[in-house]
Amino acid sequence: MSNKHVVSAALKRNELLQAISQGEHGDIPAEYCVWLDEASVNDKTNQWQNGWSPVGQACVCQETFICGQCYSVLPTLSSKGIIALDIFEG
Repeated sequence: MSNKHVVSAALKRNELLQAISQGEHGDIPAEYCVWLDEASVNDKTNQWQNGWSPVGQACVCQETFICGQCYSVLPTLSSKGIIALDIFEG
C-alpha cells in the first residue's frame, strides 16, 4: 500500500453508453456540433485529497458533492471553444 493523491471519478459515468453514442454520431463533423455542459461549483465542499491504494494502482474515490454555497456554470461549447457562458447561484 502507498499513500497517493486522490483522483475523483464521476459516479454516473458509463463507458458503454459513451461508446454507443460515439458510434451513432461519430460521422457528424465537430464543426456542426454545439454542446451545453452544466457544472456545479461548491466552495465549501470537504473532500479527501490523499488516500491509500495498492502499489501500481491509482487512488480513485467516487463521490458526490456536499451542499454548501453552490453556483451553477452553464457554458455553451463549440469546436472553437466557449461561445456563451451563464453563472447563477443555486
